[in-house]
Amino acid sequence: MLNSTFNHNFTSFGSTIIFIAIILSSIAVIFNFIIIIVLIRHGKFIKCSKKHHSRRIGLVHSINTYIHLIGILSTLIIMCIRTLYGDLNREKRDKRIISWYCHFLAYLLSLFGAGVYGSCFLQALYRFWRIVTPNRDFFQNLYFHIQLILGHWAFIIILLLPIRSRSVYISSDHFCLSPFDDRWTAAYISLITAIIPVTGILILYIKIVIYMKKNLQTKKQWRRMKRDISTIRRILVLVIIILQTSSTGIILWILTFFYKSLHPLFYRLLRLLIILCMIICSITLLMLSPQLKRAFRSSNRKQLKKQFTSKKRMSSNNIEEITPIENGSIS
Repeated sequence: MLNSTFNHNFTSFGSTIIFIAIILSSIAVIFNFIIIIVLIRHGKFIKCSKKHHSRRIGLVHSINTYIHLIGILSTLIIMCIRTLYGDLNREKRDKRIISWYCHFLAYLLSLFGAGVYGSCFLQALYRFWRIVTPNRDFFQNLYFHIQLILGHWAFIIILLLPIRSRSVYISSDHFCLSPFDDRWTAAYISLITAIIPVTGILILYIKIVIYMKKNLQTKKQWRRMKRDISTIRRILVLVIIILQTSSTGIILWILTFFYKSLHPLFYRLLRLLIILCMIICSITLLMLSPQLKRAFRSSNRKQLKKQFTSKKRMSSNNIEEITPIENGSIS
């Protein structure tokens, strides 16, 4: 009797974790969609000058990051719904019979995870080119950066294809995932998703510091130096975000070396922590990126202008309606 009650409470607690994860990830997806819409609207109204052209490139890279965030959150929503459905129906499935979409969801989770970190690296790379080679029009071309983003998508899709069939069905959670005890697969995913982008950003940061020490020595370059310093700060923030979002999985992966069996709620807590990290990542990018701040400020100004013009029209219409009455009364 006590065992059945304990198992029921344990299952209810696990289902509650999944339910909270679904709500948080759904709110995060809506929030990221709103950000993308604001960025697209802001990009349409930017003037086609060289200065504003660089802002459009920054907006394209930001939109790419938020698309990957939406992708990983949407994949986690589907996985959590599948887990909650299995809990409510007490579904049991043979581990040997795994549907294709179960493997596909596990593949998408790794793909969008690599995309989030890789898109941050592309943003850092664009800022590096803007500092070191400001006169090279090729690196400041919008269409070149769009091709670079598409090439990065193709690159991670091809690199992660070997792990597509490595995922296993986790019967306690009713979904597929690359197992943490398969250390070669976990190491390969960590290398593609986190280690390479973080290392690349750190290398770019070191190169920028060396470039500033060698070239920024005259008074004429003071304004340029201030812009470069702010750019370095953004790169550091990107590194912190990447380490923050990847630290959860890395810590849990390290624990598998010391503990042979995982806790029954391991994968549920892992998904909840990933969702929280993605929410923190999207909010941090919004608060610290100057392009995103500028986009939201301009959208707020446009809304205020629309409200002001609408009120002005209403007041002018009211005046036009009142003046005939006054003229009639005077006559």
